[in-house]
Amino acid sequence: MNTRSPWCLWLAASYLILAGVSGCAGAPVLEPANTRHFDFSQDTFAYANELAWEYQVNPVSGKITTRQNAAKPEFSHRCFAVSRMARQFFQYAQFDPAATKLDDDAYRKAIATVVSRTPDEARGAGKVVIPGYANLRDFSRAREALLKEATGDYLYSLFQFSNWRMIFPFSRDHQEATAQQLIGELQLGYLPIVHLIHFAPFPDTQIDHVVLIFGEEMTAREIRFQIYDPNYFERPGVLIFERASRTFILPATKYFNDGPLDVYEIFHDELN
Repeated sequence: MNTRSPWCLWLAASYLILAGVSGCAGAPVLEPANTRHFDFSQDTFAYANELAWEYQVNPVSGKITTRQNAAKPEFSHRCFAVSRMARQFFQYAQFDPAATKLDDDAYRKAIATVVSRTPDEARGAGKVVIPGYANLRDFSRAREALLKEATGDYLYSLFQFSNWRMIFPFSRDHQEATAQQLIGELQLGYLPIVHLIHFAPFPDTQIDHVVLIFGEEMTAREIRFQIYDPNYFERPGVLIFERASRTFILPATKYFNDGPLDVYEIFHDELN
């Protein structure tokens, strides 16, 4: 999901009643997620979530114009799923490059186990061993079709329960609290997944995207969160929180002009 996606807003409204039911749930106590740090060159996929639209950003006005790509991409609108799958592999998979490689059916089962694993299951069964490959980058380069198949289609993003939150205003208090929560999770070794949203104006979205956060650098003026943006497999990105304005900023990308946006965490309950 990226810019120009008002198609999900009508669905977000339908979640409001259900959201009220879960709104008073307490925050879980998190346990350390991993004994090592996330390595972008090893713990991300060797392919990108492709863009369904071509984006032209006016460098002066910042206005974005779009047009649908002539050739429909085979793998797009998967930012929710790709971000979550990367975290699932970081938390629940263990690669063994010295072991003998398996056939597609065996790897398909292993991938499904990693994707569906919960913290409770991991405490009892441990990590899922992926033989024959050194890391997720190598595995996804060799078995791209299997991993893309396990990602599912764009409906996974469309029917995310968390989409209800985007239609409500975000206060500066909320955004500051979000930044502090993200720091706390990162210090425990967790990888927060966040939804980036900015209306231009409502109900059109200038950005509607999901990224994985894996690190932070703090100064007196700002917090620079290191991100895995599923649209970029070549390099990590950055999401900036300005302390003075209490505002998140995403530097210019191929689909968004440098500017402010709102951020909220999703899939938080999967960390307990």
